[in-house]
Formats: sequence, C-alpha cells, structure tokens
Amino acid sequence: MRRLKWIIAAVVLIVAGGVAAGAYYILGSNAPPPPKLPSRSTVAANQSPGTPAGTWRVVSAPNTYVGYRVQELFAGETIHKTAVGRTSDVTGTMACSEQQVQSVDITANLTGLKSDRGPRDTYLHTHGLETDRIPNATFTLNGPNPLAAPPRLGAEMQVPISGKLTIHNVTHDITVTLTARWDGPTVDVVGTVPIKFADYGIEKPKTAVVETDDHGTLELSLHFARA
Repeated sequence: MRRLKWIIAAVVLIVAGGVAAGAYYILGSNAPPPPKLPSRSTVAANQSPGTPAGTWRVVSAPNTYVGYRVQELFAGETIHKTAVGRTSDVTGTMACSEQQVQSVDITANLTGLKSDRGPRDTYLHTHGLETDRIPNATFTLNGPNPLAAPPRLGAEMQVPISGKLTIHNVTHDITVTLTARWDGPTVDVVGTVPIKFADYGIEKPKTAVVETDDHGTLELSLHFARA
C-alpha cells in the first residue's frame, strides 16, 4: 500500500511538472516592458532646432509600434502570464503649432502583430481581433488640442488628448494622457490606452488550454519626423 501511495505521488508530481512546463512553453516567459521614451536624439551644434510647429509623419524606427498587453490565464486561472504583441506597420501624421496639437491621424495594420508565440498570433487572425477580416485600427484627434505650455527642446511633457479610436470596426471617443518629447528633428510619443474587449465587439480569446482577461491595454510608441 505504501508503495502504491509513492507511485501515485510521483505520477501527480510528473503531471504537475508537465502542466507547468507546458504553460511556460505555450504562454512564454518574459514580456517586453511597457513603452517608454527612447534615449534623446541630438541636434548638431550648428543646427537650429527650430520650433515644433509644422506637420510631422510617423517613420519606421525600432521605437515605432502599436500593440497589446493582456493577461493570459492557464490551467483554470492557476498560472498567469503577460502576453504582448506589436506591429511596426504604423502610418500617420501630426500637425502642430507653437502651443497646440492641431490634428492627429494614425493607422496601424494589425495583421502584422507579432508576439513570442506563433499560435497566439495565428489565433488573432481569425478570432478576437479578426485581423484577416478587419486589418486596421485607427485614431483621429477630435480637434485642436491646446498644450499647457509650449514644448521645450528635450523636455518630456504630458499631453492629454481626446479623439476617436477605432478597433474591430467599432469607434469610441477616448481621452488619454500621452508622454511626448520634442528633440528638434524628431518627436517621440508613447502611451497606453485601457481596452475592454466587449466595448469593441471583440470576443475574449479562449482556447482549450488558455484564455485571457476580458480587458487589456493598447500600447503605442510613435517616432515622428518632419513631413
């Protein structure tokens, strides 16, 4: 009888270890950190930084992306992992005056979302975001957005903005505070937007082995150069 108990205990440990290993493999281990402003760019000593007034466009850069961050629940919510997916296929423009953001139009092609797990990416093509059918997410500023103070070269500033966010062909007005910095020839903007899936008609991702919370975070990191 004692031998049988030891065998059962060993089997339980092996199964538990297999579940934990499976979760580690399926869900991944290390999610990238939330977006933050990159290191400052430099302006040549003989180059005047000018002013931030004018039209800016999103340019491809390591710090240009739009993505998601969501908690995945595995083994009956026993194991929690952070899932992060990002796409660098982002286009758009921003128009500024000395002390005002006049317009912003951003489009992210979500078919390019990549995470550390191919099965997760494939799932989002046909379920959840349904990127095969609805590829783009967009944001448009509602109207001119006054700044609390004129931008100072190299200084971080908090910028509250209001606009229309469209995900999964559903549009909502949002107000969010972003972090921005004007470095002369470039402007960097980063921020996060809380998203409740049901608000955008998104079915909560769920499979036989993993599901997510019913909410997540849209993350953005945009690098602008003069248009």
